[in-house]
Amino acid sequence: MITRVTLQQLSRDCENLLYYSECVEGSNTASLMVRNREIKQALRKILIANEIADRMVICVTGLQGTGKTTLIKNYYDIDDSMMN
Repeated sequence: MITRVTLQQLSRDCENLLYYSECVEGSNTASLMVRNREIKQALRKILIANEIADRMVICVTGLQGTGKTTLIKNYYDIDDSMMN
């Protein structure tokens, strides 16, 4: 399992890669720009993973009108005004 510390280290490593790649002469070459874009995408994923690391996410799927919202409202005892 990836810990919050590991995610923070990965984030710092990605930021360092981006910083140092921009310091290199000729850093605007096409291949380097592609790599930078890939690093930025990885950094976004790491930041999202870091934000939800300590949270539980419940996904409820189904066809329209099958009672997904009602199910969650009843299960968590949520007032109707909170779901609008």
